[in-house]
Parts: sequence; C-alpha cells; structure tokens
Amino acid sequence: MKIVYIFGAGASASIDNSVPVMVNFFEKAIDMLDENNKAFQLAFTFAEKARALPPNPEVENLGVQMGVLGSLLERSNRSKGSEPAENQNCFLREDLTDAINAYKTAFKNDPNRTAANLENVFSKVELFKEKRFDADNTYDRLQYMINGLFNKLDKDLRDKFSVAAHHDLSQFVVNTDKIEHTFISFNYDLWLEKALFQKKVWHPAAGHGSYRFEYYSEPLEDIRPESGTSVERVSEAIKFTGKHQRSRVSVLKPHGSLSW
Repeated sequence: MKIVYIFGAGASASIDNSVPVMVNFFEKAIDMLDENNKAFQLAFTFAEKARALPPNPEVENLGVQMGVLGSLLERSNRSKGSEPAENQNCFLREDLTDAINAYKTAFKNDPNRTAANLENVFSKVELFKEKRFDADNTYDRLQYMINGLFNKLDKDLRDKFSVAAHHDLSQFVVNTDKIEHTFISFNYDLWLEKALFQKKVWHPAAGHGSYRFEYYSEPLEDIRPESGTSVERVSEAIKFTGKHQRSRVSVLKPHGSLSW
C-alpha cells in the first residue's frame, strides 16, 4: 500500500501567523537585517546586485552602498591594530549601521518589495547565475537567508511546532512501517522534514528526489557557520559526515524549497 501526501503553503502557515509564505517572506526577513547579521546583509546586497527584487532605484542604490561599506569594513578589520585603523573601523561601523537602517526603511516603504514573491526572486537569481559565472554565490546566500529565518522561527515557535500536524503525520509514519509513504511539498521551509527527521524516518542526506542537501539545520540548532568560518563560503556552512539512518519515506519538492 502507498500513501501520497501533498503539502501546500498553508501547511506551515497554519502553525502561527508569524510564519511567512511566498508572498510575505521579505516582509518578515527584512526585520532580521542589522549590522550584526552579516549573512543577511550579504543576502540582500547580492539580491540587489542581481536585480532580483522589484525595481526601485532608491532602494537599489542603498543596497549597493550597504554592500560597499560592508566590504570596506571587512578589509579594515583584516588590517586593524593601529590607532588610525581603529578610528576608521569606528566610522565605517557607524556608516554601515546608518546605511542598513536607511535600506530597511526604504525597503519597508516600498509595498512591491515587502510583497515580493520569493519564487519570482529565486527565478531571477537563477537567471543571474546562468548569465554570470562570477555571481558571488547569490543563489546560496538567498537559501541561507531562508534557513536563517526559519532557524529563528524554530526557536520562537518551538511549542507550537511541536504540536503541529507535521508531527502527527510523522508519528503516523512511525506506526505504519508496512506502508510506503511519499510526501510532495510545495513549502520552501523545512518543517515537514524536521518533523520526519525527529522521528528518525527521514534524513536530510536523502534529499528531495535527485537533489541532496549541501547544508541543513538539524531541529532547533543554529545554522550559522562556526566562529571563524568565512562568509564567502556560505554554501559550505554545514556538511553531513558519518553514518545516518536510512530514510523510510520520500520527500519531493517540485519548487519553492531550500533545494529549489
């Protein structure tokens, strides 16, 4: 016997009204952008570079400014030690903070940006990637931003997620080992997978059909690179090592997921 389950966007949105869907992802994500969150800063900067978001010259220019100041601060940090360098760092940090705040304000004031469809943005990033081989991991950075937002929601909504329908279905899989289960998910988040992973019936290394994860956050664990990991190698933030249990179920994502 086989059972096929189809998960639409509402499956995750039903957990709590703070959970984003395709059309309000950026409205939620922009609030996490600050001077201490380098991964998000780079994700927005490179999305601007790829012209993946709805056109708005004012916001695009602020995005460029944010990226330039971030790069200058990074270089300055590598050569710090002298008093002039420390003073320069201080000024750059202030300028970067101002640029980020200005970018956030302009972004939020543009309804086309806050309501940008994540699927459309990903499609534009893919086109940018195909046209330019030096696309600076724009695609990976956007994936990383998605994972970062949901990592935060994992913690904020821990109690609600633990009683969500995802876990009821996962427990049903555990209790019916003679049935073949296949999940088709149009969710770009990984909460279904986390629930299956927690019940030890699916492992991220199994991937989504022909795709295998490059990185993945285990349930309720931080996905940021370890201290000292270069943000320029964001796609290598987490790799799977060692043995893992065999997956009893298949999880397929036609579109809109972290595996895209």
